[in-house]
Amino acid sequence: WNHLYSSLSERSRCLAAVAEPSQSFTMGTNCSRTEDDTPGVLLTLRSAKPIPVYLHIYDLGSSGQTSLVNTVLKSFDSGAFHCGVEVYGLEWSFSDILEVNGERSRTGVFSSWPKQSPGHNFVETVNMGCTNKTEVQVLHTVAQMEADWPISEYNILRKNC
Repeated sequence: WNHLYSSLSERSRCLAAVAEPSQSFTMGTNCSRTEDDTPGVLLTLRSAKPIPVYLHIYDLGSSGQTSLVNTVLKSFDSGAFHCGVEVYGLEWSFSDILEVNGERSRTGVFSSWPKQSPGHNFVETVNMGCTNKTEVQVLHTVAQMEADWPISEYNILRKNC
């Protein structure tokens, strides 16, 4: 799973700064798209057709106690939750416990497979509509966000997922 949590800025260096919609290129070894240990993966730029975006909501942590508390608090529009945004088959989120290859990451932004954020129990999905951005544009946007979401600034009440 470590390849899913690598810094997107490392991956974004592999992206062309400006790419034509008909081009394709290989992303680096830290690409979240790889499912094995191959050195990179071919990423084809997609047209700007509407792509669905989903918000996946989880009970914070994996204990059954949080699920029980959230069931009660939901009627008060409250609870302790984790969330992630899925677009182009990856779920993006923010956390303070990210380690890559045994080293603590500088950014708290990470990706996982949809509905499988580690350490949390999936609860529900909310459809957020669609984006017209290409996959490369989405990855570039997330890479830019890494600077604004450093792991050192995570706060469970003020700056979290």
